[in-house]
Amino acid sequence: MSEAHRTVVLVRHAQAERQAASDAARRLTAKGLRDAAEAGRWLADTLGERPLLTLLSTAVRARITWDQMALRADVRARDGLYTAGTEEVLETLSMLESGVETAVVVGHNPAMANLVRLLPIADLATPSTFGNGGFPTGAIAVLVFDGEWRDLRPARCRLVAAHTP
Repeated sequence: MSEAHRTVVLVRHAQAERQAASDAARRLTAKGLRDAAEAGRWLADTLGERPLLTLLSTAVRARITWDQMALRADVRARDGLYTAGTEEVLETLSMLESGVETAVVVGHNPAMANLVRLLPIADLATPSTFGNGGFPTGAIAVLVFDGEWRDLRPARCRLVAAHTP
């Protein structure tokens, strides 16, 4: 029996306004709206028509980013993704059902940037992949690995595609 192929898509929300009633209420700027729509077109071209499960931070900027990306998916908003660290995001992914082949996480730094550094096998993703800014707003990393979700851990994935606005 062959191992299952899994795809993890890490998305940092697009550029947001600097101030709002609360940090969680920050909306996207005009540039962020354009960048998110472009990111959605890029991701659709990259992934094709495969079924997606999206784990979405409940922050307004993450929701608007996903809405602008205009991709069809089973969306699960997660309060914990707003403040989640690297370990919490990995734990959330590790509990996904085996029938899920592709999971998109729309979240925030530093967790998204840390995962982009930790998940790929050494030397397959370099900081230069995303420029000097690390993992900027609107960036996307597409990673693949063989195994079940519970097997996801650092240095297990291959970075197969990357996008920055």
